[in-house]
Amino acid sequence: MNMDKKESRKSKNQGNTGEDILQRLSGALDEDISEMEGLSAADLEEKPPRKKRSAMAVKRRTLAVVGVVVFVFAIIGFVATVFAGVRLVARITDNTQQKEEIAQFIYPVVMNDPAPFDDVQSIQPSVLIMSAIWDIIINENLDKYQKDEFQYITIPQVDIESHATRLFGTGLRFQHQTVGDAEYSAIYDEQTQSYTVQVVPRTMTYRPFVEKIRLVGEEYYVTVGYVQPAPAWGVEKFQAENMQPDKYMEYVLSKANGDYTIVAINQPEELASSTSSQG
Repeated sequence: MNMDKKESRKSKNQGNTGEDILQRLSGALDEDISEMEGLSAADLEEKPPRKKRSAMAVKRRTLAVVGVVVFVFAIIGFVATVFAGVRLVARITDNTQQKEEIAQFIYPVVMNDPAPFDDVQSIQPSVLIMSAIWDIIINENLDKYQKDEFQYITIPQVDIESHATRLFGTGLRFQHQTVGDAEYSAIYDEQTQSYTVQVVPRTMTYRPFVEKIRLVGEEYYVTVGYVQPAPAWGVEKFQAENMQPDKYMEYVLSKANGDYTIVAINQPEELASSTSSQG
């Protein structure tokens, strides 16, 4: 009797144990399958190690910083370019200094009111000599020349040729002789090869007013107004207001090593056409 009860409990316990094992296995399988069904393909791939993920994050941050720096420098470069362009336009539109430099340079020539020419070899000898003399008087230190009590100085012929070349370039044809008129003259001495001139003239002719400058290729086309001189003698500011030129001429200049040279003198088309229509 007791044996039967023990065997019955044993078999019952064994049955319970088997059922428990099956339930546990079934639960484990069910849990694994449900978890796997919830995972995506990307989740199933092998994730990179933590160190590798950290390096990638640092690389992304570095690239972001570099991008910001490049952007900032691009903005700075753009702003600098804009300001440089503004300054360039300002220099082009406001070329007062260049006008005064050119007026100072051509002043000795304008004083002589030369006829138009397109070849320096066709310039009148008197224009070459008188322009060179006035270039010396206006721009040189006259203390190096001998001066008498009547304010006359003696200028060597070689200095005349040098200053004429400075104004008109090379290839000039000189005919040294006494030039000028009753108002002002330069007396040539063939023996000493020098000119005697008065430093302060009794009367003055024109002075230049540079109205417009055009750069065509490598040459400057300068519209010059011929203005009656002020009562006081001297090199004045050439861009004074309210100037009323008597006439206009066009000077063609070249520039090399910072120095101008007169290439030609033209009569402006507007003046030429009006003159021909009147004639």
